[in-house]
Amino acid sequence: MSHSLGEVEALARKAARGGGYSWGMAEEAGFAVRWLCAHGLDGCGALALLLDSGAGACPLAAGTGFADDVARFAQAAELGELNAPLLLLPFVAQAAGRLGGTLTLTAAQVTAVTNGQHTELSAPMPARAAVTITRGGRIKTPLPTTTRATPDASVWQKLTTYAARTYAPESEVSRLSGAGAGLTDND
Repeated sequence: MSHSLGEVEALARKAARGGGYSWGMAEEAGFAVRWLCAHGLDGCGALALLLDSGAGACPLAAGTGFADDVARFAQAAELGELNAPLLLLPFVAQAAGRLGGTLTLTAAQVTAVTNGQHTELSAPMPARAAVTITRGGRIKTPLPTTTRATPDASVWQKLTTYAARTYAPESEVSRLSGAGAGLTDND
């Protein structure tokens, strides 16, 4: 099924929050998933992978830290092993735009080159890998952009399940205080 990028971003934010991230980091997850989907990549799958992985280094935290401190970036940054390293790519693109040049993200044998506007990916990103970011790189065949996302139905359901953890449970007290249809729901 096809979803708008706004729907994808909203669900990603709620799913990240339901997965235990702060609202601020959940906002970053929404940004990253939307950016990936807009570039034809499986942002929803990457977030589901991250939320299911539990322990390990987080690409969202690494990405926000890198993008925020890009002015101090010299020639290379070794970020260590990250879960779902694809989620780092939007932050690297953001940093490349700020620097006004290209950056190359390498995870295992896979490279992604971006200048902030255009991005090229050599192969699908691994589920977990040591990541290095270097200055430079050449974009030969940029990824096409899109305005719709078509995540796998099972991945969408998984994110919906994580998002549901953010909802308050219904109770008689909440119904009496005005939530829902009250006690006389006869529609």
